[in-house]
Formats: sequence, structure tokens, C-alpha cells
Amino acid sequence: MQLLSGKEVSGVIRSKIKSDAEAFKKKYGKAPGLAVVLIGDDPASRVYVASKEKACEECGIISQRFDIDKKTNVEELDSLLNHLNADQDIHGVLVQIPIPKPFDYRTVLEGLDPQKDADGLTYESMGRLWSGHPRVAPCTPKGVIAILKHYQIPIAGKKAVVVGRSNIVGKPMAQLLMDEQATVTIAHSKTSNVSELT
Repeated sequence: MQLLSGKEVSGVIRSKIKSDAEAFKKKYGKAPGLAVVLIGDDPASRVYVASKEKACEECGIISQRFDIDKKTNVEELDSLLNHLNADQDIHGVLVQIPIPKPFDYRTVLEGLDPQKDADGLTYESMGRLWSGHPRVAPCTPKGVIAILKHYQIPIAGKKAVVVGRSNIVGKPMAQLLMDEQATVTIAHSKTSNVSELT
């Protein structure tokens, strides 16, 4: 088994993003902007958001964070999303997952303009991914493909097993592997023979 480090790959990707952000700023007169919406006070989510803010700063992307109390009503959240969708200085919007109750995960994500869906989780974004024409793909599966390519590990013609079927990782991972010509099996909590597949 080969251990693959994502750190080196991350550096290469961030360098390219920084270069792209500089080119964007030169062309449009402003840096690209990302809005991150954090609903509730989940400690892990706060760590993830802080990491995203740091990465944006390093890459020349203006990151704006919007903290929403989980007691906020749905109309106020809708109003914020509509504002971000219309804001010309915001080029991507990311709603940090998980989204606490009483908010409905799917309803919140469908409030995003698909053109600004930074995580690739709206129905339109997922449909484009599964039809082979992605605008953006969820970051974890996209990162896995980037790591495999960085280390020049062939994907085409290989058998791949994806454990999990979530919309955030499992399903898009399977699709991206198929797009690279792998033969994919998906295992999940009801799969009885996972050890035989992996």
C-alpha cells in the first residue's frame, strides 16, 4: 500500500489558485470574493471555516464570513442568501455543512444561485456533475482525483470501490472516477460484503 500525502498537492493547487486570483484581479479590478455562511455553533464547523478563511487569505481571495444563529428564522436566512446571490463582489457562496435544525439542508442549498455554488451541492450543480459537464465539484472528491493525478497513478481501466453514498463525498467521488474511466463499485451501510470488495 502506498501512502499519498496531500500536502504537496495542496501547495501546487494553492499556487495555481493564487495565480488565477491575481489574473482575475488584473482583469476585473477586484479580487475574487467568497462568502461563507456558518449556521449555528458547531465547533468542528468553526475549525473548517477558519481553515477556509486562511486559505483564501493566502491565495488572494476575499473571504467574508456570515455567522447565523441557529435560532434565526428561515426568512432571514433566505434574505441573506438572496443578498449574497445578488452581490457583484461575491463570486462564490459556501454554506458550511452540517446545517442544524430547524433548517432543512436541501432547502437552504437550493437558495443558492447555482452560478455561485462553491461546493457543487445544488441540484443544478449535481446534475451537471452527473451529466459529465461539471461547473464545480465537491472539494473532497476533486481533491482525491488531484492527488491521484499528481502521483501519476493510472485511473482509467482500474477497479475502484467508494465506501459511502453521500451527496458530498460518495456519489460525486464515484462519478469523478467514472469520468476518468474507472469501473466503480459503491459500498455503503447496507453492503454486506465490504471486506470482499476492498
